[in-house]
Amino acid sequence: MDVHVDAPRTLVLALGNPLMGDDAFGARVLERLPPRGGVEVRDAHTDLLGRIDDFIACDLVILVDAVVGVGRPGEVKVFDEAAFSCWDAPSPSVHQVSPVAAIRLFRALHPGAATRIVLVALCIPRLDRASAFADDAAIETAVELVMTTGSAPRTTGPT
Repeated sequence: MDVHVDAPRTLVLALGNPLMGDDAFGARVLERLPPRGGVEVRDAHTDLLGRIDDFIACDLVILVDAVVGVGRPGEVKVFDEAAFSCWDAPSPSVHQVSPVAAIRLFRALHPGAATRIVLVALCIPRLDRASAFADDAAIETAVELVMTTGSAPRTTGPT
């Protein structure tokens, strides 16, 4: 008798607006990720809320985005959910929910979910149309962190 065991499922989601300089970081990282079994790669653009229903079927969700005011500008870091879930969660408009608010909503809707959520982030000082920090070195660092996120060092508190 064959026994089928589902492989762990990982979802990698790029976040950001490709027209806003460094905010295109997530999409640029996704373009360079090699295909891997058990890993689904999607560009959520600026709408993480539209993807949270996909989280429940995943063991691991890796968000890739630029973040403002956290860390040293140009640094690429991995943050566990415990670190980024305490960040301010302002929503840019009544039609859009911030990523932090979307994660909080996922946890409220699925309190028993075992899904691990991490953020691979490019730290930037501000968001504008210029791209000063999402250079090739930052992109390659992020690709490596996404590929090895299970063993990558993590930031577990606010920085």
